[in-house]
Amino acid sequence: MNQVIDIIGFISLDPLLNTIQSSDDEMNEAEIQTHNPPASLVPRLHAVKIIELTKSKIINAPEILSKAQLIRGDLHIILSQLLFGDTLAADYMISHLLSMV
Repeated sequence: MNQVIDIIGFISLDPLLNTIQSSDDEMNEAEIQTHNPPASLVPRLHAVKIIELTKSKIINAPEILSKAQLIRGDLHIILSQLLFGDTLAADYMISHLLSMV
């Protein structure tokens, strides 16, 4: 969980292109629905190569965090002034802006 990987491959969104039928007997409707659910429910990802990305340490992490805190503080002041002094609304606006990224 929470593992970052790079996948090289292709995605199949149309289950009709992936129908598996044996030459001995034909599948009934229930078997077809089981093996090929609607594309909107289960897209198929065919991975050719999976690369596990390792976490790299950020060299200037304390500097970056201090700059980010200063920028967030400035943004909070500006938004709270624009929202007529409502600091809670400014916090919600910052959270909304971050969630849209």
